[in-house]
Amino acid sequence: MSSETSPDDAASTSPSVRFESVLGVGRLFLTLAGLLAVYIDPTDPPAFIRIIYALLGGYAFYAAGLLVLLRGASQVPPSQALTIHLVDMVWIALLTVFSEGAVSPLALFFLFALLAAAYRWGFRETVATAAAGIAFLLGEVAVAVVAPWETTWRTALQADLNRTILRGVYFVLTGFLLGYLAEEQRRYRTEMQTIADAARRMRLDIDLGAAMGSIGRIVRQAFHADAVDIVLKDLEGGRTVRCRVDASAPDPATEAIPLSPEDEHAWLFPDGGRAWQLSAREDGMARGTDASSWRLRRLALHLPPTFGAGRAWSSVKACNMGVSGEWLARVLIWDARPEVSREHALHFLEALVEHVTPAVTSVLLMRRLHLRAGAAERARVARELHDGAIQALFGIEMRVAALIRAGNDRPRVDVELAEIQRMIRDEIQGIRELMLTLRPIELDSGEQLPDVLAALVERFRRDSGMSARFVAVGRPAGLSAEAGVEIVRIVQEGLVNARKHSRARNVLVRLTCDERHCRLVIADDGIGFPFEGRLTAAELDALREGPTIIKERAKIAGAGLVVHSTPGCGATLELEIPMLPHA
Repeated sequence: MSSETSPDDAASTSPSVRFESVLGVGRLFLTLAGLLAVYIDPTDPPAFIRIIYALLGGYAFYAAGLLVLLRGASQVPPSQALTIHLVDMVWIALLTVFSEGAVSPLALFFLFALLAAAYRWGFRETVATAAAGIAFLLGEVAVAVVAPWETTWRTALQADLNRTILRGVYFVLTGFLLGYLAEEQRRYRTEMQTIADAARRMRLDIDLGAAMGSIGRIVRQAFHADAVDIVLKDLEGGRTVRCRVDASAPDPATEAIPLSPEDEHAWLFPDGGRAWQLSAREDGMARGTDASSWRLRRLALHLPPTFGAGRAWSSVKACNMGVSGEWLARVLIWDARPEVSREHALHFLEALVEHVTPAVTSVLLMRRLHLRAGAAERARVARELHDGAIQALFGIEMRVAALIRAGNDRPRVDVELAEIQRMIRDEIQGIRELMLTLRPIELDSGEQLPDVLAALVERFRRDSGMSARFVAVGRPAGLSAEAGVEIVRIVQEGLVNARKHSRARNVLVRLTCDERHCRLVIADDGIGFPFEGRLTAAELDALREGPTIIKERAKIAGAGLVVHSTPGCGATLELEIPMLPHA
C-alpha cells in the first residue's frame, strides 16, 4: 500500500532530514566509541594501528560535519542518502582491511549500516546491504588466503574461515530480521499517513461529492486499484448517491450521482459483515473480517444480478461505514494490486474508513445545515415580501382609494399623502435591506472583515437614520473567509432586526479579535426579547426563543452564541468564533 505525501514546508519537519540527523548522531557516537575501544584494547596487527586511528578520527570529523550540514538542510534527496550510505560501507570495509579482516571486532560496524538501511528504506535495501557486507568480508578472506602475502606488507593479516562463515550467517540473519521489521514499520507509517491524509482532506467547506471523491482517490492510490466506488445513503433525506474514481481518470469531476431505489439495491445489498473480499471465481463465497479475531471468516453473499455490471472485474474489496440513524455507505475497491495479505488489507481498510467516518459525518451534517439555512433564508425572504412589501402595497392601495373618495377634503388628503409617503419610504428601505442580504459577499480572507463590517454599518446608519457605530479591536488574521461571510450575514440580520422589530434608536457593533478567537457583539437599546436574562444557543432552542436566522448562521460559522435581553431596555448578541488552527 502506498500514499502520496506532500513535502513539508519547514526543514525541521522534513522526514528525510530527521532520519539522517538521527543516523548522524548514531554514526558520531559509534565512531567515538570505536576510538575509545581501540585505545583501550588495540586491534591486531599493531603495524596498522595508526591507520585505524586515522580512519576513525577522520570519520569522526566527517560525521560531525555532516550533522552541521543537516542542521541547515530543508530535505535530503534520495541520491544523497544513497551516497552517504555508500560512504559508510566503504569506510567500514577499510576498517576491516586494516584490522583483523573478517574476524575484526570493527566488522561489527556493519550492523550500523544494516540499521541505517532499515531506518531509511525497507526490506530489500537492508538485505542488499547485508549481502554487500558479506561480499566485503568474503573478498578479504579470499585475498588473504589466495594471494602470495609472504613477501608483502599484508603478511600479518590472517584468515579464520569458520569464524568468517559464522559471522556471515549472523549478518545475513540480522539483515533479514531488520529488513522485515523495517518493512513492517514502513508499511505502518504509510498506512497512518494515508489515514491522516484522508481525514485532513475532509474539510467542512467542501460538498458531499468532493468529500467522497477525495476519499476515493486516497483509497485507490493506497490499494493500487483499478477503480473505487463509494455509495452513500442519507437516512434522514432518503437520498442515495454514488461517486466513482477510476484509474483512467484519476482526477474526475467528483459529482455525487443520485441513484434510484433499484440501483441502490445493486450497491447496498445486505452482506452481514463489515469488510470483505470476493473473487469473481468464488461464486458469492467471500472472506470477511471478524471483530473477535484477526483471521477472516467465510461469508456467503447473495449478489444482485446487476452487481458489477458494466465492468470486468476479478476481485473486489468492500467495507461498510456510517452512523446509526444518520447515514450509511459502502466503499468498493475493484481489482486491487495485492502487496500484503488479504487479512492485512481488509483490517487496514476497516481502520481507514473508521477514521474518516467522523469527518464524513461532519461534512454531511454541515450540508444539512446549509440546506436548512438556505430553506430558512428563502422562507424569510418570502415572509418579508408577504408581511412587508405586499401588505404595504395593499395598504397603500386602500389609502389611495380612500383619497379618491375624499374628493376636495384637502386636510384629510394631506394627512393621507404624508402617511403614504412614509409607508413607501419604509418599504423602500425594507426592500433595499432585503436585496442587500441576498447580494453575494466577496470576502477573500478574514482580514477583510473589519472593513466590510465598517462599510455595512455606515450604510445602515445612512439609510435608516438610526445611530449606528462600529468598533474593531485587533485583526482577524486567522479567521476563515467562510466564517467571515457568515459573520457579515449575522450583522446584516442583527441590524435589520434592530430597525424593524426592536424599535431601537442606537446600535453598537463591536468586533474584538485575538490569537485564538473573534468576539462579535451587537447591542441595541430597543424593546429586547420576551425573555429576561442570559441564554445560550442551546437554551434558546429549548425555549424556541431568539433570532432564528442568526442561530442557524452561528452554527454554520462554528460560533458560540449568547443572547442577553432585558425587556424594554434592549438586547445584546454575543458570538465567539474560533480562529483557524494555524493562526
